[in-house]
Amino acid sequence: MGSNPTGRAIFFRNEISVRVFDDVGSDFVFYSPEVRLAMMDVKKKGKSLLATPRDYVVVDIETTGLKPKSYEVIEIAALKVVNHRVIDEFQTLVSSYEDIDEFIINLTGITNDMVKDAPGIEQVLPAFMEFLGDSIIVGHSVNFDIHFLSHNMLFHFQRHLSNDFVDTLRLSRRLFPNQPNHKLITLAKYFNLDTTGYHRALNDCYMTHGLYIHICEHIEREGIEL
Repeated sequence: MGSNPTGRAIFFRNEISVRVFDDVGSDFVFYSPEVRLAMMDVKKKGKSLLATPRDYVVVDIETTGLKPKSYEVIEIAALKVVNHRVIDEFQTLVSSYEDIDEFIINLTGITNDMVKDAPGIEQVLPAFMEFLGDSIIVGHSVNFDIHFLSHNMLFHFQRHLSNDFVDTLRLSRRLFPNQPNHKLITLAKYFNLDTTGYHRALNDCYMTHGLYIHICEHIEREGIEL
């Protein structure tokens, strides 16, 4: 960390970016030209699929906020699925540079003490990407997860998260328009799925997987073409 006469503190997160906090709490991230070019290269990002693959990886994350440029990932989980059967799990907490606020603690149950000795995102991502491989991603409102993961991949490794993905939120809106809303918890309760530990990443993966199975069965039973 360094300081300057304007009162701003500059935090160097790695060799390709600088993060600045000013004296009124504003937060800015400045990227190297290489990273900015990579962020603009949208062709390398995965495609959103209207499909029902049988082999995939279910992904869910927990974060400290809604915007990847300003907030952090504090938990990543995934389920490796072959022929709709879970064959492996991935789960880890992730340390954060800034304290987790009370709203997120109450929402997720993840505390600052829980993540203080956890690995950093730059340590977690290589293991996660090895687990994921080139599999299709399945998730609920999965653009949120992909944006955070892709941002961090670019930030730390200048690589895109290029896997194609299936969003159960998109499918549920298409298939179940009469639901009061399409939140994961609402749909999980509708299909009598176990909702224990909602807003913890691994538990949400299992809920999403259960929802996806019901979606696939509904499509097959009703002969629906997506």
